[in-house]
Amino acid sequence: MPIMVPYDHDCNGCVWVGWYWPNRNQPPANVYLCGKTVIIRHSSDGSDYWSATAGDIKKGPITWEK
Repeated sequence: MPIMVPYDHDCNGCVWVGWYWPNRNQPPANVYLCGKTVIIRHSSDGSDYWSATAGDIKKGPITWEK
């Protein structure tokens, strides 16, 4: 069984939350908290992440293509 280690992340202020694996067809992502900011890292590539500060995005419905 392969073992995955967390991706490189260079912020010492971030707190590790865990793995996030919403799509079994893609590798899992890492989740961090940095103050009120949520960071989801998809690889060790410096620009391969998503982030948002709590309250930046309004809660609401979501749509997607099947």
